Amino acid sequence: MAYSDKVVDHFNNPRNMGSFKKDEDGVGSLDAITWYGPDEKPAREELDTNKDGKPDVRRSYEAGALAREEQDADKDGRFELTTFFANGAPARSEADANGDGKPDVLVTYAGGKRAEQQEDRDLNGAIDAVTRFGPDDKPAQVQEDSDGDGRLETTSYYESGAVVRSERDRNGDGKPDLRVTYQGGKPASTEQDDDYDGSFEKRVAASSGGTQEQSEDRNGDGKPDLRVVFDAKGQITRQEEDRNFDGKPDVISEFSGGVLRLVREDSKGHGCFDVEQRLAADGKTVEEQAVDENGDCKLDLWSHFANGAPVWQAQDQRGAGFATVLTRFDGSGAATSQELISEGKRAPDTKIFLAPGGAVAAQCLDSDGNRTLDVRYRVEGGAVVEGLVDSNKDGKADVRQVWSGGAIEHAEIDTNGDGRADVVQYFSGQNVVRQCEDEQYDGSVDRCFEGQKVVPVSGVKDLSAKLPALDCGGFDPFWKR
Repeated sequence: MAYSDKVVDHFNNPRNMGSFKKDEDGVGSLDAITWYGPDEKPAREELDTNKDGKPDVRRSYEAGALAREEQDADKDGRFELTTFFANGAPARSEADANGDGKPDVLVTYAGGKRAEQQEDRDLNGAIDAVTRFGPDDKPAQVQEDSDGDGRLETTSYYESGAVVRSERDRNGDGKPDLRVTYQGGKPASTEQDDDYDGSFEKRVAASSGGTQEQSEDRNGDGKPDLRVVFDAKGQITRQEEDRNFDGKPDVISEFSGGVLRLVREDSKGHGCFDVEQRLAADGKTVEEQAVDENGDCKLDLWSHFANGAPVWQAQDQRGAGFATVLTRFDGSGAATSQELISEGKRAPDTKIFLAPGGAVAAQCLDSDGNRTLDVRYRVEGGAVVEGLVDSNKDGKADVRQVWSGGAIEHAEIDTNGDGRADVVQYFSGQNVVRQCEDEQYDGSVDRCFEGQKVVPVSGVKDLSAKLPALDCGGFDPFWKR
């Protein structure tokens, strides 16, 4: 058999993807064959790349340029991939994965690069995924039929090949109602429109540290009205609620170990928190509470509780910006004492002891502002009956005043510091009208004077008893907070 000149020429000068393999054993068997047109340009070509005697690549040319290529990639004798070319670059490809004669993957190209890929992943004849590519030939957008209902309800967006956002239309109204954003390929936040009104009223966000944030738009105004933060263990750490939908939280709750420990509330809706509560470890029992009573957006009443009963209560009664009155309570909730800061001062200077029922029993004063109580008045029936004064600041009373009718009747004075009076002064109004003295310090009055005149001894004669203890104690530790 004689070969034509063209065959001989093609054998000696292989073109396209080869012709006869002339440098291997078995020369004379064909694993590549090219057909030429009248213009002596390739018109068709077949390749047997695995040398099984059957072609697995077929190409068609137009005017010498590749126009179509078919591939049997799995070498099963069926050409399942077809690619169409324009100007030598791929324009479209089709793949029939299951051999039903219908393409399962369709790819269109632009400028030789993939532009869009359509896939029938479940091989039912319907497209259930569409991928659009960016200039870097990496996916930029993927639409998928996630639930097999024939709708491409899920759309994912990519940057540099990594997913950054995913949206899903769950009810088929053409608007996304579930949105997930990603960071580093991991979900960072989820938004949900559960009432399908076009507004994402729920949001869940996760941080790189493992914490998560959830938010919800309850009134559909596009602004979150509920925000909840969780730690890496899934325990709630903070919750914010906008109950009046003004765009600002009205209640902020803080948690420790998943247990509620602090609540701040704008109870009047005037834009500032006027109630603050600190709770015990059970997350229910209030231990401390602060309230803005006069509506000036400043907390002015602070209370501490034990087992639901008040232990102490502090109040800013003058708008000073700090507590000016402190009240202590017993186990039954009855007030037992009060401490006050006088006008123009910053430290407490008055301590009041209360009798059962709330009446004043005694009052102690810091007369010179050195934060030490040095005066005590005993009160009966609302009137002062006795006063004790520590005039030399040694912590012990050295003056005892006996009151009657709202005025000092007489005063017993310890001048030598032995704890017993040695001078007695008698008053008329605010004036001393008579003074008696124990000159020998033996506990009895020796002489009396009216002005410069010595008069007979009368009135208090026995001064042997010790003066009563001042018994005011110190100021409450609260003031050091």
